[in-house]
Order: sequence, then structure tokens, then C-alpha cells
Amino acid sequence: MRNTVLIPALAVLIPLIIGAGGCRSSRDTLNILTDRSELAPAVEMFLSDRESARVILRHVQDIDEAESADLIIGSNLNTPPMTARLQPLESPLEMYPALMGPLDSRGRPLLQALAFELPLIIGTEQSLALLPDPVIVRPRDLAAAAGYLLRDNQGGVTRMSFSPAWNASLFTDLLAIRAPDLLTGGFEQVDDGSVDAVVDEIRSWREAAAGDVNADRAFSRKYRYLPEDVLLTRGRIQFARIDFAAWAALPYNSSRRFDIRYLSGDRLIPISAVTWAGIPNRSGNPRLAREFLDWLLLPETQGRLMDRWESEGLRVFGFLGGLSSIPAVNYTRIIDLHPRMEGMIPENHYLAPAVPVPHRWRRIRDDVVYPWFEAAMDSDSPHEKLSEAYRRWDLFSIREDQ
Repeated sequence: MRNTVLIPALAVLIPLIIGAGGCRSSRDTLNILTDRSELAPAVEMFLSDRESARVILRHVQDIDEAESADLIIGSNLNTPPMTARLQPLESPLEMYPALMGPLDSRGRPLLQALAFELPLIIGTEQSLALLPDPVIVRPRDLAAAAGYLLRDNQGGVTRMSFSPAWNASLFTDLLAIRAPDLLTGGFEQVDDGSVDAVVDEIRSWREAAAGDVNADRAFSRKYRYLPEDVLLTRGRIQFARIDFAAWAALPYNSSRRFDIRYLSGDRLIPISAVTWAGIPNRSGNPRLAREFLDWLLLPETQGRLMDRWESEGLRVFGFLGGLSSIPAVNYTRIIDLHPRMEGMIPENHYLAPAVPVPHRWRRIRDDVVYPWFEAAMDSDSPHEKLSEAYRRWDLFSIREDQ
């Protein structure tokens, strides 16, 4: 019997079910919970020579629980509440050591890294050629480019190199660079002094870049309604902070003019996100979950998947939106798809170890950290501490979830 594919209109609420018709036992059914919608073609490929199996793929925005799945695949899974619900995996394939996830008491991995993202700085070839390193760029390198500043006859800024206030992601980048273990204990114990030190650094950087904060605000109001690739092409700005997905989505005529560097500390590039896979303790089918995971980690599988996404017109950078956790895939297939990355794939010694993130990290980042940072940037008076903003949000979210 041919496999049937049911694609729901509301994928967030209704699962995608792929498999053969008829009754199937739980031993033949795999329930996958994921925040990566592009895994649907992977499921179809996996089942192409497994007629007896069925896969239920549920796509959600956040994975906050794992009890109802046989396999979970998504970002921000390396939180203590989540890893406590996972069973140990077999030794992972050869991958970047920096991506080794948390271990159980016997030293066995609880998560398998599939892909990872790094903070990117984009600029024209000419601008990036002025930087001291061909792979990384440090905050002080960007701050030193303040000489790019240009004013009109009325004193208004018409050209500036880069402002750390343009992208809230730079705040979490700098937290990861300056204090990588700051958030691993959760926001209940966050060190406000370390956070404020990063805010003070960004404020000083911003004032130096534009001359003063009001000039930066005026420049943004006047020019930053345009996409960053347009501002870069016109020479209005010199650098921008983006991610892999945004870079891959740039029109070809724009992207071919640009190069990238990885935002880094003095020695290490912080990993901004990891796509993990784990098998819950209560998985009803750990055998099939492990089989799917092993298959997904094969370089051949990842190459076929990237070809499939491209042929279907899906905008997926690299493997699952980032670089693969398997170095061989990056040095072959990803460079084939993105030739400008040749010579730009970082070796492991460039990477800071992936650190645990707080539970509900995406919600905390978007609802608390980014708004707090933007308010702190524009406040001329003492502002609420980040820990206070988190506690207020946490109390509200508890009431909201009840």
C-alpha cells in the first residue's frame, strides 16, 4: 500500500501524519514533537523504504514538555527541567566537541546536537577586508570603525558604521561573550551587576559610534526603514548583525556583494542557538526514535534533505537553519550550496562550548530580555533591573498559564 500524506491547514494544532494506512501498533508508530516545520520532507524520505512504519509529526512554536512524544527535535532543549525528562543516548557520532550536551551521572549524553547557529556580522567585501581577522570580528573591531561617521551641514548623521542598538540580538551576543555562564542558573539568580556592565559597554559604544544617543536615534528614524542589505549597498552603514536565515534570504544581487564574519570574543565564537534531539524517558518507541535519529545524522541524509528543501523552494539555510553538527557536512554540502562560505567554516577551537539556557528561553528572551534591553538603551534615568523585570513577567505568566 502506498504511503499517504495528510497535510493540515493548521499545522501548529493538528499533526502531520505520514505512513501507511490501516492499523499500526505503537511499535510501528513514531511521535515526533518539533519546532522545525521543514522536517516534514525528512519524514517522507525516512518512510520511503519502511512501509510498516507511521510517523506523527507535530509542529509547535515551543517545546515545553516531552511526555507525549517519542522524539523531540528543537532549539533550547538543554535546560535542566527538560534534560531531566530525557533518557541517555548512545555515544554520538563524531561532531564538534563544543556541541556536547549535558550528560547523565554515568557520563552518557542526554541530547544530540543536529545543527547550530553563530552570530554573523555582514558587510561589503571592501569593509570586511579592513578588519584584522579573516574569520572573526570582535566588538572592539566594530567600535574602532567609528571613523566611518559622516554628518551633513546641519550636523545630522548621514552615514555611520554600526550601532549596537540596531539589533537586540547583539545584547545576548555580548552577554555570551562577556559572561557565558551568566544565565545558566536561570533568571532567579542572574547577576544584575554583570548585566549592567554589558549595558554600560553598549551605551558607551553607541555614543562613540554616532556622537551621541540622540544622533543614533535620529539616524535610525531617517534611514533604517530600509532593509539592511540596501543600506549596506548604498554605503549608508558599514556592518550589520544578522543570522544565517537572514543572510541566506538576501537577494542574489545583494548577497554576492557581501561577506560575513563571526562575532567573537577574544578567542571564542559564542554559539547563539543549537537544534537538539532527545528521547523522552516515557517514549513509547525509543527503538524507532533512535533509528530515525541515527538516519538523520548520516551525512548522506543531510545532503539529500538540503537538496530536497532547495528543490521545493523552502528557505532553509544549510541544515535545519544552521551549520551541521557533523563537520564533514559543512565542508562539503553546505559549501556546495553556499560557495561564499568556503574558508569560513569555523573549526572547533573557534567555538565556545554550548551552555544550558534558562527554561522557556525563547519566551523570556522575546518577552523580557529584548524589551528590557531596548528600554535600558533609551532610558536617561535609572532603569528597572533585569531580574526585577523577569520576576514581574514570571508572576504574570504563571497567572496566565493557570
